[in-house]
Amino acid sequence: MEEIIDQIQVKAKTRHQMAREFGVNRKTFCRWLERANLNLPNGLICPMNVMLIYNTLGNPDWKNNNKDHNG
Repeated sequence: MEEIIDQIQVKAKTRHQMAREFGVNRKTFCRWLERANLNLPNGLICPMNVMLIYNTLGNPDWKNNNKDHNG
């Protein structure tokens, strides 16, 4: 049930917004998507694909916190 609630709270985002969440620039983020074979349509990333990205690349908050603690 919590997973459904989390998916409802996720909104459509741009690649730039998602890149900022992960602490990288947009080009790097797009390369990550390519390497993960996530071929998404142009334009806004729909909530379902946002969740797919989080599931594939991990939680961006964890990455940013880990980066702060390690360097």
